[in-house]
Amino acid sequence: MAESEFLQFDGRPLVRSGDAVIYGAPWERFYCKLKLVSSDKADQASEVLLAIMDNSIADKAKRIVVKKKCEDLGSAVLFAKNWLDKNDT
Repeated sequence: MAESEFLQFDGRPLVRSGDAVIYGAPWERFYCKLKLVSSDKADQASEVLLAIMDNSIADKAKRIVVKKKCEDLGSAVLFAKNWLDKNDT
C-alpha cells in the first residue's frame, strides 16, 4: 500500500491495527504509538497509552522518549501532533 493510501491527520499517516494506532511515519526519526487500553463503549477508548519513539536510537528497548496516559484518543493524537510539530526536524 502506498503512503498516500493511509488515512492522514495533519499530513502524517494515522494507521490502526487492533488496539494500537501508529501516528506519524515509522521510517522518520520520531513517530507515536498509541495503545487503546480500556473502553466504556465498544467504539470509544476511555484510556490511551501514548509512547513517542525515536528511531535514531539503535536499542529498541530505549527508543521511547515520551510516555503519557491520556483520557481519550483525541487528546492523545493532539498531544502527539503538537509534540511532533515541535520536535520533528
